[in-house]
Amino acid sequence: MKFFDKWQKMILIGLGISAFLMVIFYAMMVMTAKVVEGTEDYLIPQYEYNYTYQVFYSAFFFMQLAFGAWFLARLVTYKMRKKEALEEQEEY
Repeated sequence: MKFFDKWQKMILIGLGISAFLMVIFYAMMVMTAKVVEGTEDYLIPQYEYNYTYQVFYSAFFFMQLAFGAWFLARLVTYKMRKKEALEEQEEY
């Protein structure tokens, strides 16, 4: 049983793609942001982001968290899965 099986490779690919798309949508979100001016003088400027880019950024951010948690869970359970695979081989 390999340490990095096909599922972990697919998870890593998904993690990389979602991280890349998250950065792309974050850049697009920041580049299209508008400064909101109020009646008072604000010490910190307030920005209004494009809602579509913000939704895609959030979706890929949470997708990256899910892939990362899945990858870590498979890393932690490697010894258990290896033990089960060896027991299964001994039965045959």
